[in-house]
Order: sequence, then C-alpha cells, then structure tokens
Amino acid sequence: MAGRQACGDDWKLIWCHERCHKPENDTHRQAMSDAALESGGSAMCFKKAKQLGRWISNRQMPELVLVTDWREAQPAAAELAQSGGGEELRMMVVLCDCQSQLKKAAAWVRLADLQDSVREKIRVVDADAIPQDLMGGLISRCFAR
Repeated sequence: MAGRQACGDDWKLIWCHERCHKPENDTHRQAMSDAALESGGSAMCFKKAKQLGRWISNRQMPELVLVTDWREAQPAAAELAQSGGGEELRMMVVLCDCQSQLKKAAAWVRLADLQDSVREKIRVVDADAIPQDLMGGLISRCFAR
C-alpha cells in the first residue's frame, strides 16, 4: 500500500509499523483500506517513520489519522513536526503491546517536547483492548487481535 492510493482523497488512514507489509498483516491492511474507503478516505502503510516523513514532505497533505506502535511513535511524531504534517494530523493512535509500553508512551505524551496541538491528538491504547469508541470503532475493527 505504500505509495498506492485508493479513490478517497478526503483523508488518509496511515499505519506505520515495521511489519505492516508482511503476509501476517494482510487482514489488517485490507480492513484499513475498506474502513477508510467507507469513510471517504484511503489507507497507506509505511514500515518506518522516515518513509512517512518523506511522503509528507513531498505533497499537499489531506487530513490524516496515524496508527503506529510504540517503537515508531516518537520518530513518527518527530517526522510530522519536521515536515509540517502536524497541522493535518487529526489523531495519532499508539498501539502498545504491554503495560510497560503503555506507561512509557503515556509518560512520553505528557513530558515530550510536543506542540500542545499535537499532544492533544495522541491516544495511547492497549493493542489488546482498543476502545470501541475510538473513531467510531474504525481503529478496533482494523487492528483488534
């Protein structure tokens, strides 16, 4: 999906995860694509935050929702800030695999040198207990295990 776009250009659902293109995640990618299209958007995947940053800096940005794991959360936030993508960011969801990641990610959001306008858009969640009300259930439908 990286670099490939579906029809919707109103907004982008972006997944940044090192294993996003692996066969084990085919179901997640298809669910993302379907959910985004149903909502007037499209989905894209990037293995690394650096790729996301290059993509952002090379185009006029639609609104975007970024889903990532703790490993790529900090680099992705830095890329958004550096490339000017923070304005278009509507939500950044950090999926954490364990309690220690949850604590570290929550502390990072509170303490990191982030613009308040970006900080308030970050949601740190347990990957095994994604809230049903997050984006009307879209994130849970796409990433529930």
